[in-house]
Formats: sequence, structure tokens, C-alpha cells
Amino acid sequence: MSLMKKYSILLLFFLFLCSCHETTSDSPSSLLLYPGLDWNAEIDEVERLFPGGEVRTHDNMEIEQYLVSGVELWDDAVSLMFEFQDGHIRVLRCMYEDEEIDAEVIREKLRTAYGAPWKEFAWQEGRNEWRSEERMIDRLDEKTAQEIRVELEALTAIPNMNRFDSLYRLYEELCERYLVTLSFYEEEKTLEWNPYRYTMVAKYSEEKTSGKVPFAELLALSEGGQEMMAEDGLLQEIRISCDEKGLEEYKKKLGPSSERFLAFDMPEGSIFWVSEEQVYNSFEKASEREYYSRVAVYQDFSDEPYWMSAKMYRTPLVMLYWDRDTEELVWDLTGQANLERVRTALG
Repeated sequence: MSLMKKYSILLLFFLFLCSCHETTSDSPSSLLLYPGLDWNAEIDEVERLFPGGEVRTHDNMEIEQYLVSGVELWDDAVSLMFEFQDGHIRVLRCMYEDEEIDAEVIREKLRTAYGAPWKEFAWQEGRNEWRSEERMIDRLDEKTAQEIRVELEALTAIPNMNRFDSLYRLYEELCERYLVTLSFYEEEKTLEWNPYRYTMVAKYSEEKTSGKVPFAELLALSEGGQEMMAEDGLLQEIRISCDEKGLEEYKKKLGPSSERFLAFDMPEGSIFWVSEEQVYNSFEKASEREYYSRVAVYQDFSDEPYWMSAKMYRTPLVMLYWDRDTEELVWDLTGQANLERVRTALG
């Protein structure tokens, strides 16, 4: 059995145990959508979708509310309260009208609609929080990341302080904020969606194709390639000769390549794909996340502080890109190799 096959089997087993994100960018639940509702809908559209409600405005506030009762969600009667800011949905609260409904019944319906609850580390249980697969940085390019800075300052205003004057602070915020979050409050029998960061991003940048492919599918195509080992013996890279004609065949197998060059540190115009499994959702415990920045990012301790906290959120376990100069397809396993180094260092 080749080294690559052994590596693939072990890694697939590892991913089976540790993966805590079950949705993909193509699944209906990737943005935690409320059934039948577009998060970009304005208040007139919401009134049309859920008629019979009441619009409320508040003095000295830029927030409008729309309240409606008797709505059906997954065969249960609920009341909805929408909050709008700058014409876009900021928060959607959903209150169950049956106060005796069992919390586990609601939770199971949430699992059916959106997959397993979010958890930061594999060992956690995960019960009442859901996160969209994508973060803000996944939908922005260099230009639109700069354009959204002013709105982010207003959203997170701190007196006498501009949080995002520094580029690394801006990118850190974009990396750490999910597009949509969903919380379930058991005692109140209330669901709360927060899609505001998604609507912010939608105003600045059209959706870009993710180029995400399941790890097993991505690695399987490297069979027969030349394996390149790092100095410490870990598999770092696999290369296969591939001209432009051959590249078209790979595109048919893999689908559209990624357009998110900011999210994955690739130059604009690059042709590349990334594994659905990324470093940030592979940590088993906090110490791994903390140590990763030292092992994988700081080489000579001269990088900007931004890299320490942000780059891990944009590192796939494996990236496949086309090297124009050498006419080769390159499977870059830096993310997974660095994760293995962290686990070795931590024992």
C-alpha cells in the first residue's frame, strides 16, 4: 500500500471522528434560511409573505419591527417578530404559541432542517446553536472588504475608537463572523436568527463560487501523482502533470473552481479548489487552536499579528491548484500537515 493510500485511510477516519460541520455550501441549510424567506427581503416583501401583521417604529431608533401571529412553521403555530435596520432583516425571532411543546421536539426539527448543532470543538455536545457554513470573508474580495469597513465600524461602534483602521483587525473580524447565526432558547421556546452580516455582505459583493469539494473526492484524484514529503516526513504535496486540455477534464469532475481568492490567499484569476473540511473545524480542543498559530503560521515571528488569529480560518486541509508555469496540478496538504504537527507537539 502506498504512503498516500495509508495517509488517506487514516485521515478519512480522523475526519469521520472529528468533523463537526455537516452542511455544505450547496445544501439548502447552508444559510440557515427560514422556510420560504430570502434574507435579503425588505419589509414590504415580508408583509406579503406573512400577511396580517403589525408594523412598529420606535422614536430615535433606526429599527422597524413587523409582528405577525398564527404562522405555521414545521406544522407548529408560531409568532414572528422581524427587526429591520437600514431596510434589511437584522433579527428574526420565532415564538412557539404552544407553551407546552417539548424542547426536544423543536430541537429535532431544527436538526432535520439545518443538520447538527454548532460546536466549537469535536468533544462538545452541541445543542442550541447553529452557524452558517460560511463566514463574511467567504463572500468578499479585496475591494469589497475595504468597502464594508465603514458599516462594520458603525455596527460595532466603540466611543473614540476606530476598530478597523488596521487591515489585520478588519480581516480578523471578517474571518470570525458567520454570515447567519441561529439560537434556540429552551425556556422561552424561542428561535432567533441573526442574518444581518449576510445582508451586509450581499450589498457589497455577489456570491462567489466556493470551489469546495469533499476531502476524499479531492484526494482520490491525486492517485499516481508524485508525492513530496516535508523535512519531518509528513506528506506536504502531490503533483500530476496536466496541460490545459487535461485541466478541462478535471473541471468536469470537480465542478466550478473557487472565486474566493481573498478567503484562501490565492491571487485573483487562479484556478483552485479546496476541501470542504478546513483547519478551523478540525480542532479537537482549544489548545490545538492556540498552538496552531505558532506551529503553522509564525515561521520567523515577523508576520503581522493578523495572521495569528485569522489565517487558520482560511486554511483548507487540502488545496488543489493548477500551476500555470509547470503545467501541473498540485495538491497542497499544508493545512493537514500543520494540524498533525500541532498534535504531535501537544502529545
